[in-house]
Amino acid sequence: MTDYTLDTNILILLNRHYPRDIFPGPWTELEALIDARHACICWEVLDELARGGDQLHSWAKNETGFVCEITAEEIPIVDAISTAHPG
Repeated sequence: MTDYTLDTNILILLNRHYPRDIFPGPWTELEALIDARHACICWEVLDELARGGDQLHSWAKNETGFVCEITAEEIPIVDAISTAHPG
């Protein structure tokens, strides 16, 4: 089981405020979490990153194991969060 499922805004803000060429540390740590299967994104996040037109989408797409499938156990949790926070 993955410990962290990241949303689009986390990656966009990381990319905007901590660009990899200036701050490699956070990116190296994130990649270590991905490699250890502790962090992932869902397909919808990858689709949202594609709209940005920058290297972030390519990076996410090429990180092996970063995109994970949504499990049946997660659907009611996502529904509860969406209901509690409709905006």
